[in-house]
Amino acid sequence: MLLVRHVHTEMAGRFCGHSDPAISTEGQGQLVSLCQSLQQYRVKQVFSSDLRRARQTAEAIAGATLPVQLVPDLREIDFGRWEGLSWAEIVQRDREFAGRWVSAYPRLGAPEGEDFATFSARVMRAFHQIADQWQGGWTVIVTHGGFIRALLLELLGQPPESLGSIPCDLASFRELHCRKVSGSYPWMLTPEPEVN
Repeated sequence: MLLVRHVHTEMAGRFCGHSDPAISTEGQGQLVSLCQSLQQYRVKQVFSSDLRRARQTAEAIAGATLPVQLVPDLREIDFGRWEGLSWAEIVQRDREFAGRWVSAYPRLGAPEGEDFATFSARVMRAFHQIADQWQGGWTVIVTHGGFIRALLLELLGQPPESLGSIPCDLASFRELHCRKVSGSYPWMLTPEPEVN
């Protein structure tokens, strides 16, 4: 599989979970380089979050030859009342809760947002759904930074506190090699994914 993070958007620098901004002019430029980098892979399937920034990225990757299969569970975590806000605005509104959020990150969800345990369960549900449809060749999954980090935590057996240590730039991708195993998690990561 190829895990792809969507390109730059008009809400960059703000909490953007289930918000649905379009990609920016900078993002349009990133699409060109991203698509060129992915030409080396024999892509058979393209899955995408249904949010516009991921969908537009996926459509560019798929071109005119492959359908893009939209999977709502590939969405970013929902930031609730923090959607669209900058960190400075969040601190200004509720400094005490912002401090608790940082101390407990990522276990404490944003106000009226999605908690991390629920998000992680959704991430794994989406991953297994897609993995079970593998048809050979490369499968592209276009999604969001939080989704990619949460998935890798689960597959690598790392605790939630390691979330922030996983690099995942906009318009980046990484190879994911898995094999089928028995047990509660039917897919196992091997080897550790490469970042491009």
